[in-house]
Amino acid sequence: MDTVGRDRLFKAKQHNLPIRVHLQKMYSKYLREVVQYPKIYKPTIGQDMRECFAALRTKINHAAKLQHKLTALREADTALECLRDAVWAAFDVRCISEGQYGLWVGELNALGMMLGGWIRDARNAEQKAPR
Repeated sequence: MDTVGRDRLFKAKQHNLPIRVHLQKMYSKYLREVVQYPKIYKPTIGQDMRECFAALRTKINHAAKLQHKLTALREADTALECLRDAVWAAFDVRCISEGQYGLWVGELNALGMMLGGWIRDARNAEQKAPR
């Protein structure tokens, strides 16, 4: 399947939320890279990253369905920090190279900016809502 078709399929399945599409692509990248980790680190760092991805996906999906999103988005931000720590640990024990680490940091920062914008919009929406 070509890249354009895959992107359309991802967007159709993810209800056009760019943060979900970006997160799914990062998870796919993780699945391709974890195979190359040294055998000793697969059950530890690989599992930590998998749990962080699962928590982040769960919290973003939960926030997408709530009317008052701010608390759920703050929890997702905490899960993103957990993922950043896991990627840092993978770099620290040399499961990923410096170049891969740079790519991961760029992707995580882009995800953080998307999440931060969503939090800012949710905060503004809650302040404008009549009580």
